[in-house]
Amino acid sequence: MNIVILGATSAIAQSVARRYAGPDVNFILVARNKEKLDIVEKDLISIGAASIDQYVLDFDEQHERIDFVDYLKSKDIKIDLVFLAYGVMYTQDECEKDVNKTLDLISSNYNSVVILLTMLSGLLIKNKSGCIAVITSVAGDRGRKSNFIYGSAKAGVTTYLEGLRYKLYEYGVSVITLKPGFIDTPMTKDCQKGLLWVSPDTAGKYIVKAIRNKKTVAYIPPFWFWIMLIIKNIPAFIFRKLNF
Repeated sequence: MNIVILGATSAIAQSVARRYAGPDVNFILVARNKEKLDIVEKDLISIGAASIDQYVLDFDEQHERIDFVDYLKSKDIKIDLVFLAYGVMYTQDECEKDVNKTLDLISSNYNSVVILLTMLSGLLIKNKSGCIAVITSVAGDRGRKSNFIYGSAKAGVTTYLEGLRYKLYEYGVSVITLKPGFIDTPMTKDCQKGLLWVSPDTAGKYIVKAIRNKKTVAYIPPFWFWIMLIIKNIPAFIFRKLNF
């Protein structure tokens, strides 16, 4: 089994990778930071991964994205799973005060994701098999005054994935949209934690289950489906008065 992990140094990606590691699994780990990739590689080898290739990539640079896809083509392998787990998060207030943070958020969370997946999907179409699993967010389910810039990027990716799913269906390629709720990761270290928060390890467990069960959309953990169902159905005249 050949697995490409984009954003392999994220806490959730590491949890997922550890669950797949085995003597018949080959990883291509992709991230921005070489030192962190070395740590992840050492961990996966220690628990039995068959082989690991590293690729250092700035996801926001188009010439680097092109080089990466060319690298995968040169390996001439059948990719079984592409798991995309990278992204950035700024608060609504940070984005409104600093347009550069808004640009960074949109570039990393939407532009680069759509461009990379559009290029990578061609490799899976060629093989007429495989799976693309992408982390978006429950934040994309409804615009909220507290994070609508971040949420809009995630909503855009969710819509893109839906269309990609329909396109790739005839080629035998599955596309899975993963919608985490509150996950206790370094990216959310400044957030106040509560009962709805779960660990990256718990998130990884549900993600692997969703991939193996070939879900189309999976809330992580599943109870977020019911939470978001309620939130999406709150009437606008009430919702606009809520401060969250």
